[in-house]
Amino acid sequence: MVTAVLLDVVASRSYQDQAGLLRTVAAAVADVLLHAGAASSAGPTIGDELQAMYDEASSAVHDTARLRLHLAAEHGIDVRVGFGVGDVVTTTGDDAAAPAQSGSAWWHARSALEAASATPRGWPARGWWLEGDGDAATLNALRAVLIALDTIAARFDDDDRRHALRLLDGAQQVDLVADAGVTQSTMSARLHRHGVYGWLRTVQTLTAGATQ
Repeated sequence: MVTAVLLDVVASRSYQDQAGLLRTVAAAVADVLLHAGAASSAGPTIGDELQAMYDEASSAVHDTARLRLHLAAEHGIDVRVGFGVGDVVTTTGDDAAAPAQSGSAWWHARSALEAASATPRGWPARGWWLEGDGDAATLNALRAVLIALDTIAARFDDDDRRHALRLLDGAQQVDLVADAGVTQSTMSARLHRHGVYGWLRTVQTLTAGATQ
């Protein structure tokens, strides 16, 4: 089984420069998911939608978390995401009208994308969701991670997003201190109090384990 990823831009119609918006998001998807990440393929499809393919669901969540943070911190753009765990069927032949791929992974990704746009009453706002085949406990654990990450990130301001992104990309707390011009204790307190470290360790643990 593989993990298919479908993404669309939240409130895309509100952007006056539609071409610029799509170029920005497509470039970020290619860079973050494909070139720097673990995606086997990634790119735009139609309208404001993009897609990617992963061998592992945990890697898909890890890379997409970084993508969402990058787009929000650097461009003020939010994307909605659906993850689908299942099988993929690749079509062959001369029929240009046939889709290049089909299968349960894409069907689940579409269902998850629709679910991400409809938060049940009493739940934290959803920015992403996961549907799929396989072990129910594993799928539920990943859904719990998605809920936790969105709940933590909902409290972030722009500085928190930039700090989290830099830390995820390998910067140390001392680097943030030097750039922000604050004391070590002030930065440490902010990263803990605002949930930046909690968000960071959750994402890191998905694929590589958090460093101590």
